[in-house]
Amino acid sequence: GGEGPAPFKVKTLFGERTVYERVDLDEKTLKKMAETGGGRYFRASDSKGLAEVYEIIDQAEKRDVKVKEFFHFRELYLYFLIPAVFLFALKILIETVILRVLP
Repeated sequence: GGEGPAPFKVKTLFGERTVYERVDLDEKTLKKMAETGGGRYFRASDSKGLAEVYEIIDQAEKRDVKVKEFFHFRELYLYFLIPAVFLFALKILIETVILRVLP
């Protein structure tokens, strides 16, 4: 972004509207963060600058990344939970209606 107020979309009771709020960047801190993390800091204020940043990033060193595999587990607890809830409700019903002891 550039200097000055930045547009933000806000949802209200009457729909969506654009609000302009001042956004200050602490470039010194952002540059230090990039340096600490072994990266680079880029600031693009227009689409031409953004295209240049993308070009620099595309030319960066590419390397293989190890990917962890994740497995989708099928949850089976409902096959036990539903009958357990049913049996518990049946127990309560039997105790309160059928086995009810009159005073």
